Amino acid sequence: MATTAAQDQLYPFSTEDNKSIPLDIIKPLSIIVLDVSAGALSTFVVPADWKVATFFCEKGCVVEFATANIPATPVSGVEYPTALFVPPNCVVTATVIEGTASVGVLGSGVSKLVIQQVQKWAGMALRRQASSI
Repeated sequence: MATTAAQDQLYPFSTEDNKSIPLDIIKPLSIIVLDVSAGALSTFVVPADWKVATFFCEKGCVVEFATANIPATPVSGVEYPTALFVPPNCVVTATVIEGTASVGVLGSGVSKLVIQQVQKWAGMALRRQASSI
């Protein structure tokens, strides 16, 4: 059975009273893996069709979208607009801004930043629900 874009956003499971179960709230679509290291500015391009992404890095890092003014090592006390802090070994979900993004690593060492494009599932109590019945 072919699906439409609207059907792709339907949560695939539901309760008997047709309410979605908020367990897995995102759908993975694509991924970018970026080598990052302290003291060296890394960049990647956020594609135009990306709206929401998850970020994971073994090292803490700051990802700045659009303005790309962040230095390789972020400076204490300086505000970085459109920036996202990714704590070490944590998954962060955020909206993203199309264009070139810069990554500054906190601390020392080398790591990989994993950026996963995701799509939000539709909300609770949908009017219609995907079903194989």
